[in-house]
This record gives sequence, structure tokens and C-alpha cells, in this order.
Amino acid sequence: MKDKILIVYLFFFSLVGYTQNLGIGTELPLEKLDVNGKVKMREISEFDNVGERKLYIDDKGTVFTKTEEAIETEVFIVRKSEAFYIPNGIADYNTLKTVVLPINIKDATVNNLGIEQGNLPNTFRIKYDGYYLFSGFVSMFLASDDNKTGVYFGMRIVSSSDNGNTWNFVSGGDHSAVLPHIDGSSVLINFPSVVYSCKAGDLISIHLNRTQNTENKPFGADLKGTSRNSKDIEITNWDSSIPYTLFITKK
Repeated sequence: MKDKILIVYLFFFSLVGYTQNLGIGTELPLEKLDVNGKVKMREISEFDNVGERKLYIDDKGTVFTKTEEAIETEVFIVRKSEAFYIPNGIADYNTLKTVVLPINIKDATVNNLGIEQGNLPNTFRIKYDGYYLFSGFVSMFLASDDNKTGVYFGMRIVSSSDNGNTWNFVSGGDHSAVLPHIDGSSVLINFPSVVYSCKAGDLISIHLNRTQNTENKPFGADLKGTSRNSKDIEITNWDSSIPYTLFITKK
């Protein structure tokens, strides 16, 4: 009887002696006994590299790796690669009218926000309530008879919740530029990144306005036409620049 107990005791500790950690708090025997004698079991090392991919096991006992699916970013990008013009933009600018940048949903390169063309010309319509991150830029080619005074204007991304009756500031600012070349100079306007709360149905547009003085009269030099176009403001790809890009990302 003592011999049997001793055999069982030795057998038990022979298994415990051939173990290795797998994961956390688990033991895996590396050898076992069966009717044919000792069987060497496959060695599985611990993970030391935090960059290793995790192992998963299914209901059939198959061990495999799994690639995590990337989360799709909700983003809208619209851009033009070719120069285009704002019709009658020079006269409208000089007489203090709002100059609206021609924007079209057909120029969108990415749109998984459901943004649509607005019912008003040169607008986009927001589809979902939420917070949105706006940014972008516009490159213009402008000319003036006065190459010392400079031009003063505001260019802004704006939003309307009442179908264009009123427009609210989203991003942009006031700018001034001296135009040293008689036939025109390139002016780049950047829109800083701004988070803005939108409601479904809100309209988005880009407006250009000449600065006014305290008496509500035009401030700075008038714009004039160029040899490229006599009456329209050019949104330019001069010197290989991108005419304009608007980024909208849902937060």
C-alpha cells in the first residue's frame, strides 16, 4: 500500500515539475504520461512584447489571431484642383455686397456625413445634429490699382439655422493684403480649426466681405480685374496651389 502511495506521489510531482506559464495565473504541463510512455507537449512561450497581437480561441478550441477593425472616421472633404471664378465678384466686393464662394457637393472627395447640397445656391446642408470640427483654406488671385494701401476684408465659414436669413460665424477672420503686382497677387486665407454645434438642416457657406470704416463706407483699396479675368474674383491654383479645401469632421 505504501508503495502505491509513493508511486502516485512521484507521478504527481513529475507533472508539476514540467510546467510553464501561459498567460496569467495558469499552468500548462509540457510532458504527460499515457499508455505509450512519456509524450512531449508543445512549448508555448509567454508574451513579452507589448506589440504582439492577442490570441483568441473559438468554441471549437481553435486558437487564432484577430485583426481589429478600424473605426471609420466621419468626415466630409470638398476641394477644387482647378481654378474657378466668383461671377461679378469684383463689383460686389467694391460695393460692400457679400461675395459667396461657389461650392458644390460634386467636388466632395469624401462624404460619410450625409452632407447634401443646400437649397440655397453655394451652400451645404448638415444632415445630423452634433458637434463638428471645421477647417480649410481658400487661395485667391487679386489685383488693385493701389499697391500700397492694400485691401481689407473678412473671409469666413458661416452657418445658418433659418434658411439663410441670418448667418453665424463659424471660422475665419479679418485680413489685409498688399498687392504688389499690378496684374495680381496670390493671397492665401486659412480657416482655423473650430468645433461648432450644428442642427440637422443647418446651411454652411463661405462668405467674403470688404471691410467697412466707422461710417460704413468701404475701407482699403478697390479690387480691379486682371488680364486673366476683368470682372470676376479668381479662386486660384496659381503657383501649383489648391484653390480651396473645406474639411468637416463630426466629433
